[in-house]
Amino acid sequence: MSSAEWDAKNPQVLQIAPLQPMPVEVFVGDKRQLKFSVVNANDRSITISSIFPRKGSGSGVANPSTLAPGARGVITLDYVFPEGIGRSQVNFLIKYDDSSLPTQLLEVPYFVQTAYEPELIVMDFGDIYPGQSLQSTIEVTSHHVPDLKFTRVLSKPDWLDVSFSSVPNGSAQSRQVVGTISSMPPFGLNVGRILIESNVTEDSDSEIPPVVVRAFSKYGISPFPVTMGAVPEGQDRKTTLRINRRGGGEVQIQRVETGKPAPGAKIEPCMRLRRPGCFFLTR
Repeated sequence: MSSAEWDAKNPQVLQIAPLQPMPVEVFVGDKRQLKFSVVNANDRSITISSIFPRKGSGSGVANPSTLAPGARGVITLDYVFPEGIGRSQVNFLIKYDDSSLPTQLLEVPYFVQTAYEPELIVMDFGDIYPGQSLQSTIEVTSHHVPDLKFTRVLSKPDWLDVSFSSVPNGSAQSRQVVGTISSMPPFGLNVGRILIESNVTEDSDSEIPPVVVRAFSKYGISPFPVTMGAVPEGQDRKTTLRINRRGGGEVQIQRVETGKPAPGAKIEPCMRLRRPGCFFLTR
């Protein structure tokens, strides 16, 4: 049965319309109050007993809770919006005393934004080897205050130092966030985040996800991490890994061990490929 056929067979008991523009634009972690007009389209009185979201933290109330046929009221929703940035939807359930259709769905589309630009920030340090110190700087802007200030660092990776500075010849609404790796991260791919407290009332916590660094010992691998993507059944996919030795010099690969499920690995002569060290990985 199509949605149109279902609606024709099961007409909505309550006619609901938003009293604010939709989708609702909110900030990360916002608690907002939303209002909707409601009309009883049934031929008898309806009493709304409860209103609640399917997921998340929120509540709802109807005023008045009992509506005569054709009567109009207001539904008020309180909801704490999640941290995920972008467009989504929360579904509220409205329960009332109609035995044929005792529950009605109220769909609330919303868009979560941050008070900062850019909204999605990546601080990528690239590759690091023992004895190195790397630094990366990003610029963060907020138009919600005349003078943006970062007051403290709430969380960060242990191997990262974070400081703030003004933007040279820049606006007071912008600040630089400087990340410095002064101690060696664990070998491999490290992905973390920085959470900073600011003076922006609407969104006081500014998050910089992700903070990325690839830590190696004597040898570096590119690309890293390795991904083969989706491989259709019965087909092979091949990728080439490049092995570099810090300080230069030829890399001699004796053998390659793979995990489970084990992809095939083929070592190619580096002189023919004109690379310092390489092998093919197939799946």
